[in-house]
Amino acid sequence: MGHISQEIHIQADGVTLNGSLAMYQESNGIVVFVQGIGSGRFSPRNKYIANRLHKANISTLLIGLFTPGERAIVRNRDQQSNLDWLYTRLNTSLDWLTSQKEMTELPIALFGSNLGAAAALKTAADRPQQISALVLWSGRPDLVIDSLPAIKAPTLLVAGKYDVTIVNANRKAAEQFVTKCYLEIMSETGHDLKEPAKLDELAELSCDWFQQHLPHYNDQNR
Repeated sequence: MGHISQEIHIQADGVTLNGSLAMYQESNGIVVFVQGIGSGRFSPRNKYIANRLHKANISTLLIGLFTPGERAIVRNRDQQSNLDWLYTRLNTSLDWLTSQKEMTELPIALFGSNLGAAAALKTAADRPQQISALVLWSGRPDLVIDSLPAIKAPTLLVAGKYDVTIVNANRKAAEQFVTKCYLEIMSETGHDLKEPAKLDELAELSCDWFQQHLPHYNDQNR
């Protein structure tokens, strides 16, 4: 299974966003990772999940939506301002992705975490014909509750049982979806996934969901 890994650079708001792109031959789709404020593109969790997706012939893009200098600034801003910033940067990244000739026909999915999950949801609502599937870990869908009925992409919400506030927010949000939406509550863990085998469980849940709902994967494996 041949693939190309490369560093990519996207211009946004006068700064350069750096990313890691892994493209696979006859890929079934590409998953763009949208992390929150506390983690960047080198997040061990996201890299682990990306490697699991690669085994399923799914391409990935891990991109830092904030520069190192900006990260210190956003920690002192309110959540709504940071959400808007993430949303804008994510859309700039998707515009770049879809402008690449080799990716124009490739289905796009999003894996979002924390505040990045809210940005992914808002983006999916605004790009219903472009986003094919969503997986959201320990997210804040309550911050974009009005956008949820507009989402067409099948959506998997995942939360750790220990994070009661997050679980309740996701449970309420799941009721607002018109499209297919499933809430998975992982037992005996929280957002940090410190317990043995829990990261692997999240990776398997994510990979299974994308395999089920990326159009190219379904077309090639019927």
